[in-house]
Amino acid sequence: MEREKQDQKEHVTFRIDAKSLRRVEADATKNNISVNTLVNQILKKYVEWDADFECAGLISMWKIIPIKLLLKYSETEISQLAREVADTKFKATIILHHEKFEVETFLREIENWMNACNYPYKHDNNFSTHKIVVQHGMGEKWGLLTAEIWKATLEQLGIKKILAEVKEDLLILEFDTTT
Repeated sequence: MEREKQDQKEHVTFRIDAKSLRRVEADATKNNISVNTLVNQILKKYVEWDADFECAGLISMWKIIPIKLLLKYSETEISQLAREVADTKFKATIILHHEKFEVETFLREIENWMNACNYPYKHDNNFSTHKIVVQHGMGEKWGLLTAEIWKATLEQLGIKKILAEVKEDLLILEFDTTT
């Protein structure tokens, strides 16, 4: 592998399977970006999410499965599940990916999660106030589960001012880091 350091980027030469390269070139063209940009996006997603996916206890599945399963649970049961996940899994995943458990690593983990799921989202930050809007397309109970996981995690971080609004396919989370 040939390397040449330039402004925190490195020049690298790889040998890539021809079929894979054709797919990457086609996807780059379809998305109106360069092959270099797409390869960097792929590598970033691998480093920030995929590399530790199994280690974090995550699995891939069709969206319809959790949507249908969550319909069988009450809001109280979903809140209890969310607290359990926040206490036993989400905090550990944040530490696994970022080596620290703090508001900034929580926010980076959400960003990585939304990017990995291809959920359109927006994060507005005005000093100590954060507003995260996610269009997940997974139904109201999925939004509730996610909101409750995030709220419980923020509470673990000492955040007290947390508001969550859940609609059919939309989640809005607002919190203030001042106590």
